[in-house]
This record gives sequence, C-alpha cells and structure tokens, in this order.
Amino acid sequence: MEINYYTINSFADIKKGMRKESLCIGLKTVVLFLMSLLLIVAFTVIYPIISKETIVNPIPFILIWTLVLFFGTYIFVNAFLLPLYLKLIERKIVKKKLSLVKNDEFMINELRYQLFNKRFSINYLDIKQIVLFSDVIMITKRGKVLIYYNRHSFTNATEEEWLAFMKERNPKIKVKYLKNDYIRF
Repeated sequence: MEINYYTINSFADIKKGMRKESLCIGLKTVVLFLMSLLLIVAFTVIYPIISKETIVNPIPFILIWTLVLFFGTYIFVNAFLLPLYLKLIERKIVKKKLSLVKNDEFMINELRYQLFNKRFSINYLDIKQIVLFSDVIMITKRGKVLIYYNRHSFTNATEEEWLAFMKERNPKIKVKYLKNDYIRF
C-alpha cells in the first residue's frame, strides 16, 4: 500500500511547525537555561577578581540575572529572529520562483518527498521520531527535523493508518502525542 500527502502551500506547514518547535519547552530550552546560569555564575566568580569589588548577595544576583538572560534570549529568538528567518526564506522562495506544491509518497521501502522543486528520499529506518502537535506532524532524524506535515492531510489514508504504516516500516520509530503543544518532555 502506498500513502500520499498533498498540499498546495508547503511553506505554511513549515512555518507552523517551526513556530511550534521554537516555542516548545523541551531539551533546547533547558540547555538555554543552563547556559544562561553557567554564564552568570562565571561572571559572578570572575567579576570580583577583575574589578576588586564583591557582589553583596550572589544568590539573588545569579537567579535574577539568569532569568533575565534566559527570558530575554527566548523572547528575542521567538519574537525577532524566527520571524526574520521565515521572512528571508519566503523572499528566497518568491525570488527563485520555487514551487510550494508538495506531493509526498510513502512507498514500501522509502519515503519520497519534494521540497521547493527538489526531490528527496529517506529510508524509513533513518526516521527516529514522529511528534504530533495539535495541528502539525513533525518527523525527525537524530534530533534534526526532516519534514513537517499538516495533520489530517493524507489523501488516501487516515492519520492512524499512516502511523500504523510508519510503525510497520520501522518498529523503532517513537511516536509522541503532545497534549500541550508547548511542553515537549
């Protein structure tokens, strides 16, 4: 059995998926917080050595500045960098007159997909995880996002049939149903 996916505007799926992934609280968010904490602790240790002044209450200083740095970076990335990045991709698509039509085929031994006039194929054994957000499906390969799909958009199968098909091709695929789109543990 072959399953097909068809959409007229594949960039809309990519935008939706990237926003969900970026706003989601997961491993990347925890790493960002820990990096912020490490940076502020390092500053707290190095500052008295350089300036010959001491920080009076280091614990509140560390907590407050870690949160400020973390939330500042998180907001900056999601409110400024991600929309700018998506706008640049959109301009490139328009400039190069790339096709937004996406017609993917889930064959017996591989997934063949088309993205902006280029054709790709993936062996099912390379797929590690399928994450189902409320309106987007994300397929990943070793932490790298491969494809975003709009949920309930398969032309000749239901979502449950598609998931059964994918699990049949690679039983090691992990399927994550997110109850909350913004928490991904």
